[in-house]
Amino acid sequence: MRNMGGGFFAALHILGYTTLDVLAKIYYNTCDYKCDGVVQMKKIVAFMSKNKWITVFFFVSVLIIVSYILTMDLPEVFHGAEKWYNLFFQLSVGYIINFMFYITQVYIPNSKRSATIQASIYKRISILISHMDASLSHLATIYVDDHKGQTYTEEELKQIMLKLRFSDKVDVLNANKTTTNNNVNFTVREWIIKCISDTEKDIDSLFKYYAADISISLMEVLEAIPRSTYHCVMHTLLASPNDVNFSEVASSKDGNFFFEYYGFMEKLKHIQKNDYS
Repeated sequence: MRNMGGGFFAALHILGYTTLDVLAKIYYNTCDYKCDGVVQMKKIVAFMSKNKWITVFFFVSVLIIVSYILTMDLPEVFHGAEKWYNLFFQLSVGYIINFMFYITQVYIPNSKRSATIQASIYKRISILISHMDASLSHLATIYVDDHKGQTYTEEELKQIMLKLRFSDKVDVLNANKTTTNNNVNFTVREWIIKCISDTEKDIDSLFKYYAADISISLMEVLEAIPRSTYHCVMHTLLASPNDVNFSEVASSKDGNFFFEYYGFMEKLKHIQKNDYS
């Protein structure tokens, strides 16, 4: 019969954290109280898929400890088997202790940090999309009849560009020019300049604070927006005090820069949903 000393009670203590208890620890420390069972299982599966080998060795260690305890009263299969079995038992106990240390001191803090960063990037993408949409939505208000929401048809984008006049007024007060006795709205020129400036500042902030955490697809879109035809053309045209007639290019997908710009907005929404929600 094997010696049922400290090793046995140490094993019982370790086995107090059953396999499900250990994996559930991942859930309870990375989910808030609103997480349901499906989310819990997804997080456990995600951990196991990202840490395949250490998870496999965890299960093997649990199996060795359980089998060691259950076979304590059985005779040795061959001379010296007890020493080898006890060695594997001790190694398994040590492995599980280190496994728990990794979960509590490395994986969970990193997961929380990653979740916080993901949420922050999600919010910043929302702000970026709202600034990009602002230039379209307020133009649509004055140039497109009965437009609602953040979706635009090709015909609506054509109408915006066809009727675009820099000297027109949008329905937004210019706080820098408005006084107590005189409300002054942005001109289309001023509004587009503001929206483009806000958009480029949003992009700069994302690169400044989250360059190491944004996905490749998001990086490509963020780099493309300031180089888009809309930004490049407007930076040039808005420097001129005169209105510009866009009727010749309004119906062309290559000429109407609003098509490309709206496409970037849709890509951002897709990336936000798939990569950061």
